[in-house]
Amino acid sequence: MTVAMPTVGVMPEARVTAGDRSCRVREGNMIRVVIVVLLALFAATANAQAPRRVMSINLCTDQLALMLLPRERIASVSWLARDPALSAMAREAMAVPVNHGSSEEVLRARPDIVLAGTYTTRATVETLRALGAPLVEIAPTENWADIRRATREVGDALGERAKADAALARMDATLARLAAEAPAQRPLVAFWSGPGMAPGAGTLSDAVVEAAGARNLARELGIVGFGALDAERLIASSPDLLITAEATPAPSLRREAASHPAIRNRWRGRMISVPEALTSCGGPFTADAAVQLRAEMNRVGLNAARTAPNYPERRQ
Repeated sequence: MTVAMPTVGVMPEARVTAGDRSCRVREGNMIRVVIVVLLALFAATANAQAPRRVMSINLCTDQLALMLLPRERIASVSWLARDPALSAMAREAMAVPVNHGSSEEVLRARPDIVLAGTYTTRATVETLRALGAPLVEIAPTENWADIRRATREVGDALGERAKADAALARMDATLARLAAEAPAQRPLVAFWSGPGMAPGAGTLSDAVVEAAGARNLARELGIVGFGALDAERLIASSPDLLITAEATPAPSLRREAASHPAIRNRWRGRMISVPEALTSCGGPFTADAAVQLRAEMNRVGLNAARTAPNYPERRQ
C-alpha cells in the first residue's frame, strides 16, 4: 500500500537554524508514527465480514445506515441526519451519536467501516483513503435505478443485503401500484420555491413526479439537471400544480417571492408541499414522496382516480 506522506516546507538554507531542523525532524517523525499506528488500526478491522461499528459522514449514507442497521452497530451519523427538514430518518438519528464529518472524529471513533458520499467531506475522504481506512463511497442517486444500486451497495458493505433487498421490494411494489393506477390525464406540475433553480430531467425530483403520474414543467422546458425558472416563465407555462419543497421555514427573500400575491392568487388551492426530506437523498423511502404527490393530486382534483391506492406500509 502506498501512503502519500505529508511534506514539510523547506526554508532557504541560509535562514534555517539547528533548532528549526530539530523541530522539523521531530514533527516529521511524529507524523510518520501516527500514520503507521492508524494504518495498523484500520488494517485490523478492514477484513471484518459484518462491520460492528459503522460511521457515516454523509446525509444520504446516514439514512441508509439508519434504515438497515440496529442502533448499537452505528458509531455515528452526520449531524444533518437529525434535521427533519432534510432527513427522512431524523427520528431514528436521535438515538445515535452524530459527527461533523472531520477526519479527527473518524480516527477517534475507530469505526470498522466509514460510509461517505462521492462529493461531500472530500478532505476527510482523501485523508482516510490515504490512510487505507475501510471506506465505502456512494455516488448520488438521481433515479430509481440509482436508488437500487446505492441501497444494495450499502447493504453489501454492511452485511445486510437481505434487508436492503426487502426495502427495495417494498419500494418497487409501491411504484408498481402507482403505475397501475396512473391518471388518464397527466397534470403538469412545477417545483416552485421562488425564482431560482428548478429540477429538470435527470433529477430525483423529476423521477418522483413521473412516478406520481404527472409531468414536470422543468423537463418540458428542456431543463436537464437544475436550471433557471423565474416567475414570468412559470406564469406563461401555467402548470396545474405548484410543488413547494423548501428545506427550512426561516424567513428569506426567496420565500417571500415564492408567496408573491401574483403566484398565490393564480394557484390558490393548488400549491402543495412535498417534504424535501423524501427527495434530498434517494432511498427506498423516496417512493413515499410519489405517494404523497399522488394523494395531493387526488385532493385538488388533478387525478381521475377517486381513492388512494393501498400502498405497502413503510417499515424501518
